[in-house]
Amino acid sequence: MINLLEETLDVIDKNDLGILEDAIFIGSYDQTYKMTVEEFRKIADFEYDNGYGGQKIATDLIIVFPDGSIMERQEYDGSEWWEVKKPFTPKNIEHLPITKLSYGSWTILKRIHEEYEQDLKDGIDKLEKELRKKQNAG
Repeated sequence: MINLLEETLDVIDKNDLGILEDAIFIGSYDQTYKMTVEEFRKIADFEYDNGYGGQKIATDLIIVFPDGSIMERQEYDGSEWWEVKKPFTPKNIEHLPITKLSYGSWTILKRIHEEYEQDLKDGIDKLEKELRKKQNAG
């Protein structure tokens, strides 16, 4: 069992989001429902079972902060928690080209390209060895 308000305050603190009173929006992701910080403090001060089973807290509940960070509810097999998504800030760096979007399973672009490049290199090395064998045999 965990207290939703205490869990929320802990996540805000651990992610350097400031304080709950800094929130610019608390409500549903589609913005149909909205509440004030004071209202949230009142109704979120209760214990719930965040362990496995059915998700207890509204799945579309979000808290938004001035920097664009969003706290949103996540769930896996009924176990639930807050997840913080920080705003995307483009970096002023030289970017690598993307040549493939899929190579294997459950992977990221960096690994896709490293594995693909390594497989290409291995294939070229193998072909070069076979070619040398043929040239030496002939």
